Amino acid sequence: MLSKNSCRAFVLAGSLTCGLFAHSSHAATVNGSYQGTIDSDSGLGFIGQLMHVDFSYDDSLVGVLDFGVYSFDSFLQSMTIRISTHTWHWRSATGYSLMTLRDDDVVVFSIGVEDRINAFAETFDGPDVVAEPVDPGAYFFQLYLSDNEPIGTPDGLTDASVLPPVAPDPALFSGPGNRTMVFSFHTGDVESGDHYLISTADVTPGTPIPVPAAAWLLVTGLAGLSVRRGRHTR
Repeated sequence: MLSKNSCRAFVLAGSLTCGLFAHSSHAATVNGSYQGTIDSDSGLGFIGQLMHVDFSYDDSLVGVLDFGVYSFDSFLQSMTIRISTHTWHWRSATGYSLMTLRDDDVVVFSIGVEDRINAFAETFDGPDVVAEPVDPGAYFFQLYLSDNEPIGTPDGLTDASVLPPVAPDPALFSGPGNRTMVFSFHTGDVESGDHYLISTADVTPGTPIPVPAAAWLLVTGLAGLSVRRGRHTR
């Protein structure tokens, strides 16, 4: 299990800042949902269950180019992780997030053909699934999508210089082992405490969280007020 600094170092491995890129003025919130069957859980009893991850980000975020890899700091707007009846919410006010993108059509140092998306988020509020309390800052989420097919075949990523305008399709990243989600946490001290890791065997498009009934009532109520107001103004 990686510590907070180790996770950041892993995602940013070998990077030295060498420039910024310009982004169009268009900006939109991108919503996505992934899921995967849990194949490892450090004895927590989740094996065989689905991990659902719902997220959103603003695709106008400007990234930094580091040796062919673009890094997008604090890219998340929201993230929710669901396993069985347990739900964790990314703490948007104080949590940290990072996404890095690499496109195989832009190779600075040849390390083989590869499209790669790595995403990392820390600090989640949610239930403790072990006896010892877990600090929100001890929760970490990681997404790994990697496409090793030759250039010219269907690409998992076609442009690493901007955040994808729609959530990337995991099916475009070749091989089951190239699509993985990991949700981990530790108890007590990061060095001497117990570490738990929940990982999936694959990643596929998921089913977003349904809008609560109360929210639908609010929407329909506002729609009703608009209709009434329109009638009175005629």
